[in-house]
Amino acid sequence: YEHTKQQQFFTYYLKLKAKGFQIIKSAVTCENLWKNLKKKNCFWCKFLIAKSKLFLKENCRSDIKNFSATTGTSNLTAHLEQEHNIRDEVTLATSSSRMMQSFFAPIPKVASATLSTTSTKRKLVIDITMLCCRDLFPFNVVDGQGFLDFCKKYGIMSEPTDMPIRTTISRCLDFVYQNCKAEVIKCIAEYSPNDVSYTFDQWTDRYRRRPYSTNTLHYWDKDFNAINLTLKTNYFPKRHTGENILSELELVLDEFGIQNKNVCMVTDAANNVRKALRIGKYDNHLCWGHGMHNLVYTDGSTYTQSAQKERIQKHVSHLTPYNIIQYQRTLIKTTKHIL
Repeated sequence: YEHTKQQQFFTYYLKLKAKGFQIIKSAVTCENLWKNLKKKNCFWCKFLIAKSKLFLKENCRSDIKNFSATTGTSNLTAHLEQEHNIRDEVTLATSSSRMMQSFFAPIPKVASATLSTTSTKRKLVIDITMLCCRDLFPFNVVDGQGFLDFCKKYGIMSEPTDMPIRTTISRCLDFVYQNCKAEVIKCIAEYSPNDVSYTFDQWTDRYRRRPYSTNTLHYWDKDFNAINLTLKTNYFPKRHTGENILSELELVLDEFGIQNKNVCMVTDAANNVRKALRIGKYDNHLCWGHGMHNLVYTDGSTYTQSAQKERIQKHVSHLTPYNIIQYQRTLIKTTKHIL
């Protein structure tokens, strides 16, 4: 094995020598190189190059210095291919041919049917429904030949008849939703603190132009992990008045058992949203991202630099309910740099 590696080493050395490369000492020393060469592959051989016209670039020199003896060969290979057009055709061809042979190999039959019981088939239906919901796949993904071959190859099923049809998946959707909803309600009741944050926003589907409202709960658990739970996306065909928004909001709060918690609402500065929270007497904080977006992309193009400074100062004091003078000064300095 070591003799074969030595042959590969000198083969690459001769190839590089013929192209005008010279062997130099770098951060990857010959001793460390040979240690890695025995347990890795011959890409380390090719990286003993410099002092050529191709390596006069400053970034190449810094890259070589940063590469240590334990650097993965993928980084070295990518650098050689992208910067110097040096490829290991033999290794790549061998690896690619093996992968393609594996891909086109006949799919072995599963010795015993893994979906012999009704409960196991039911679990498969639920899991595929969850897959379609989380990644927004269409239900007819189960009809695709590629998906069937994938499941057969990795032993998920033994026969095509074990795969549920798309109507079965669609009928399971309500069951999955109700169970997920019950788990979310249980999680909120057991793990969420009394003080939580809540965001909601109205948006319109660009395809069918249908209005929706999405509600999200945010809190910190006992281990100080930030938890974000998307509770519901409602179809909202009513007029987006403050009263209608408040009515829909309170329905969601009651549905998920949040009505008795101290809820801090984080929203944009839309008048109808602010009116809804003012009627409901909720603590409302304006979204910092919306405010800065309007300053940079809307107001920034219509006001002079001095006027922008004044508006930024007023906007910061409006968005920040507390008198944090130092924070405002830092933000103003940053804004000056941006402007």
